[in-house]
Amino acid sequence: MQNNQANNSVGVVFALMATLLWGSYPLWYSPLKGIDSVDVLAVRVVGSLLFVLILLGMAKNASFFDVKALLKDKRARLVLACSAAISGIWWLTYIIGVTNNMVLEASLGYYISPIFSVMFGFLVFKERPSMVQWFAIILTAAAILNLIAGYGETPWIALIIGMCFSLYAAIRKGVAIKPLPGLTIECIFLFPFAIGYFIFLAFQGGPSFGAETITTQWAVLAIVGLISVLPLWWYTVAAQNLEMITLAFFQLIPPTCNFIFAVFLFGEEFTEHHQVTFALVFLASLVYLLDQAKVFSRKTLAAGEQ
Repeated sequence: MQNNQANNSVGVVFALMATLLWGSYPLWYSPLKGIDSVDVLAVRVVGSLLFVLILLGMAKNASFFDVKALLKDKRARLVLACSAAISGIWWLTYIIGVTNNMVLEASLGYYISPIFSVMFGFLVFKERPSMVQWFAIILTAAAILNLIAGYGETPWIALIIGMCFSLYAAIRKGVAIKPLPGLTIECIFLFPFAIGYFIFLAFQGGPSFGAETITTQWAVLAIVGLISVLPLWWYTVAAQNLEMITLAFFQLIPPTCNFIFAVFLFGEEFTEHHQVTFALVFLASLVYLLDQAKVFSRKTLAAGEQ
């Protein structure tokens, strides 16, 4: 009993650290306004590979032998190549959102990602959503349509982030790949594109950061790779010590932080259409989480009776 409580405490601490760091991303990327988003992405890829190799060397439950074994596995290589491509699109879209004053839209993307997960489960894995999950999907669709009506244009940042976040999980589903070795290979796959991009920039006059880049921006660029891999490592520890339904509630922290920063710190426009949209999304998230909690309780009860 005491051991379970200790594991839960460890899990809660690491889940909080991971989700709060993810939620603080707008504070880190906001100073990079004025630097091209693709340049930032390339720096992030290079930095992520550097730091993930360091973390892999420090990890007790993963090693470079795991990376070598995955590289020899054809299926694993294909899965990780696809997830790496999605990660690149996902990261770039989020950077564009933050550096172009669209943090509110980015937060919406993370809120709607569980609903996209249900839809991908239905379309790809033939999983049948419950009536409650269909209700959450309808609420989310209504929220997006309301925003389109208010904007007069589609909220692409939110849709791309939501789809990438969910598609990433769908692609990795069912394949036993340890997080750190998997992330290492994803970074390895993205690394040649980042280096190739920097070589291209060298012939085009250099990147958008240089002599005019201020100290704060250099500091963020130096650690952007670290803040990319640290929360994943922490979240992995949390996942090993917490039940999935508990983790699901922690996943609401990053978009909520983004929402707060967008409205109260960055002063982004929050119209009546935004109010209706986020109210519907909050309701859909609550409905989805309560349904997941109910399903988890039934499975736990059934397991206890066996």
